[in-house]
Amino acid sequence: MRRIPLLALALCTASSVGAQAVNATWHCVPQGPPTALQVGDAAGHAYMIGQAKCTALKGSIGSVKEKEGVVTQFQEATGDNAKGHGEFVETLASGDQLHYTYTGTAVSKDGKPVSGANQWTVVGGTGKFKGASGSGTCKGTGNADGSSDYNCTGNITAASK
Repeated sequence: MRRIPLLALALCTASSVGAQAVNATWHCVPQGPPTALQVGDAAGHAYMIGQAKCTALKGSIGSVKEKEGVVTQFQEATGDNAKGHGEFVETLASGDQLHYTYTGTAVSKDGKPVSGANQWTVVGGTGKFKGASGSGTCKGTGNADGSSDYNCTGNITAASK
């Protein structure tokens, strides 16, 4: 079964006061092949659920470095094209978390990720980021080993205290 990098994630960066521009890069590795169910109406039409672990290659939220995240997603694939949605839970170096939802599309070739794009929304967090909000986009490229790299931009606002 093909691995499609909807791993939309690579999202993030915020600040404890006011809006903060997001500029982050994430490296995401699938945690095994996605679970796929063939629909049966056409060759290559399937519903899939999968998970990936991501490591921040660059990005910080204010002075707090972005560290890691977990993506959980659901996709509908037709041939090499997929669309779907998911959630990304980011843990910062401070231990605080940001929670995101996203929708996006992805393309694969010969079972390997080629590209992906998504629109994300911050839906909450913990610690300094409890009540945070924000939105943005990510664009991804696939790697030969099946992983994906995502560059994300947008804005995040921490809740006022």
